[in-house]
Amino acid sequence: MSSLKDELKALMAKREEMEKEMEESLTLLKGTPAGVSEPLIDREGFPRADCDLYMVRRERGKVACLKNDLKDIMQQIQDKLQDIHKEAKETGTVSSGIAVDMLLQRYAKSPPILTVSSVLPDSPAAESSLLPEDEILSWGGITKEDGEIMKKIAALTKDHEDKTIDVIILRRHEPHHLYLTPHKWSGAGLLGCVLHPIKK
Repeated sequence: MSSLKDELKALMAKREEMEKEMEESLTLLKGTPAGVSEPLIDREGFPRADCDLYMVRRERGKVACLKNDLKDIMQQIQDKLQDIHKEAKETGTVSSGIAVDMLLQRYAKSPPILTVSSVLPDSPAAESSLLPEDEILSWGGITKEDGEIMKKIAALTKDHEDKTIDVIILRRHEPHHLYLTPHKWSGAGLLGCVLHPIKK
């Protein structure tokens, strides 16, 4: 178990380093007239002369690569958490300790991305102890920084049918960790709750 947790810790540290590097690149890009996605040619079709085009191309390329790398490492983190949960069940140990503490430390200060408006009785969401008015800080490692949140959460949830997803919530201003296992039940879908994105 300790080896798996060490590997998880290393992956999360790597993700933080990559997020910091991407934020630095985005800050550089936002400080130029071309920004993150504006055209690099002027209205007459010539290379624009109001910014360092080499730097803009370089940083845009770096951001694109980092986004792909972050997607991969997020999947690795989720897979490692699954391994920890599986080993804990097989050995009878408690998986919540260090792994959960790491998740809470990592995501407790993340801005909320979703709010729970309702939870149906006897649903997978209810089994996980999710409650109305809970605010989601992280859903299987997905946070506000990832963008396209609803799309990514839907895909992750579908891919994790009958598998555990680590969810970090804010409840009465206190962060909590929940184990949520999407699965078929008597109602519709795999969750049995209604989630709304938070726009701030």
